[in-house]
Amino acid sequence: MAEDTKGGGAEMERYGAEVIGVHWLFIIFIIPLLYTGLLLWRDWFTHEFHVYGINYIFPSFEGMERLHMFAGFALLTVGAAHLLTHMGQKEKPILPKNVGVDVAASVQAIFYIFHLSPKPERGAGEKWKRNQRMTYIALIYVVALCGLTAVPLMFNIFREMTLLMHIIAGLLLVFLSGYRILYLIRTHDKVAIRSIMSTGTMPEWYVKKHHFLWYRQVKGGYKAPKDPQYEKLMPPADETGEEVEG
Repeated sequence: MAEDTKGGGAEMERYGAEVIGVHWLFIIFIIPLLYTGLLLWRDWFTHEFHVYGINYIFPSFEGMERLHMFAGFALLTVGAAHLLTHMGQKEKPILPKNVGVDVAASVQAIFYIFHLSPKPERGAGEKWKRNQRMTYIALIYVVALCGLTAVPLMFNIFREMTLLMHIIAGLLLVFLSGYRILYLIRTHDKVAIRSIMSTGTMPEWYVKKHHFLWYRQVKGGYKAPKDPQYEKLMPPADETGEEVEG
């Protein structure tokens, strides 16, 4: 879409500096975590099923487990700090409000990534998109499961069971990370990426078009209901620049 070419208009703050910092720390720590995790999983898979060959292409290295452990605990610390900032919010806007609807929106986004749907997601208008809320809560559970299963692994307690659960949690973390990256690439949304990683703000024209409920709440005193039916609240065509579906 590359909609940052329109320009103009005041900016609306979406992320604070501390949240942008958390986003960067998450990327810094998750890259070595995922890389070493995949190598460890490869070594486990090779040992269990005697499938050799790929270990020569991507060899293991000394200190791999220690790096994986350090990156994992660093990521847990960053995630806990970020979670505490949201727990202090009264409305907790990042958390799912209608799980069924938000899951459906996430499935729609996955279809969009693989060119199986023409739209990135159904009409969402709040500050946080539906698929974004579901990804956030899923990351909390998956990262927590990674941490909980890592502790008994360190002390060789129930090793086989906890190792399997740790592997499953790690693969889910790979999927969620890849999903968010592919979604941003597929949408070509430079405004959203700039907001997440740099400025923390979005132009008013962009918010009015893509987050109209948030725009009305901030600019017009509009308060979104607890369980909004987004399709019935779609704005007129002159507010979005698009035709409203019946």
